[in-house]
Amino acid sequence: MEKEMQKKVRTLCRLEYVGEGYYAYLAKSYAKDKQLSKIFRTFSAHESGHGVLFGKYYAQSFGKSPSRGRWVVVGKVMAFCQCILPLKWKLKMLEKLESGAVKDIEIAVKTDQKNGLIEILEKILPHEKAHAGLYKSLYE
Repeated sequence: MEKEMQKKVRTLCRLEYVGEGYYAYLAKSYAKDKQLSKIFRTFSAHESGHGVLFGKYYAQSFGKSPSRGRWVVVGKVMAFCQCILPLKWKLKMLEKLESGAVKDIEIAVKTDQKNGLIEILEKILPHEKAHAGLYKSLYE
């Protein structure tokens, strides 16, 4: 059970760092659109902060922190590989990913268990909802 939880938290941490890199790359790619670039920089900072929260929890619970650097690079490479796609498509894909995260978080926080991990999920939920809503705010 503990190994399973360790793996889940490590994965959550890594995914946040991937998101940090992805949004950071988008911010640079769309620098000409100052408002959009600012949104992407903000989202990158959110993802970084979420990764730090999960990393601290992981360190306290399992004795060491997951690495950050390579996962940020993975996110940047992912965004680079999608550079030929229209922005609308990228944002639609992000909407699906972030909406899935929102649903998973909402299910998890409804449990009666209140522990450090649930507190982190409650803290990041508003950011994840904002990330999921970007497509609709721009295109609907």
